[in-house]
Amino acid sequence: MRKITLTILLFLLAFYQISTATTVVVYVTGIGLNQATKSATCGDTIKWIWNGGADSVRSTTIPGCATPWASPIGSGTPTFTTVVACAGTYTYNAYVLNGSVTNYTGTINVTCATGILSVSDPESLNIYPNPGNGHFVLATSGTDLQSIQVFDLNGRLVFNQSLSGKTSIDLSDLEEGVYLVKINTGVGVLNRRVVIVR
Repeated sequence: MRKITLTILLFLLAFYQISTATTVVVYVTGIGLNQATKSATCGDTIKWIWNGGADSVRSTTIPGCATPWASPIGSGTPTFTTVVACAGTYTYNAYVLNGSVTNYTGTINVTCATGILSVSDPESLNIYPNPGNGHFVLATSGTDLQSIQVFDLNGRLVFNQSLSGKTSIDLSDLEEGVYLVKINTGVGVLNRRVVIVR
């Protein structure tokens, strides 16, 4: 009974942390950024809003697990958003046209929640290749895999399937990005993360 309660508690905690992603707003103006340094959590959306004089927003230095970005921002494209999927320091430039080209640098410090542990042995399941193109192999050391659920970073269920002896899953219909995987086994729940890249 204690194991079932712990499993439910861990899932609810994981779901709460997935579904509490927020939007961090940066205003780009003709005289700079409203706040050059921002803090965010994995899964948060960063939203740049044009407030006069801007030209583009481009990533300069980002963690290896992140996807670079470059987007125009101005009267024709007044906003740009990206989701920060992994921890680290993201540095970007906002190029502003205000009579001449001015480059403003901003930083986003991203942290991820820690402490969510699997009920079962964390080494009892590997998913590979990870990152992968959407076709993943489930390698298990004797764990009975029953079903799999895949969530995007906004907490939406995007894939749900019974496994019953299967050793692979096809997520190739999903967009590139980071996904959270919940696998139900005969003895508990295993939580993993997969990255789809093409």
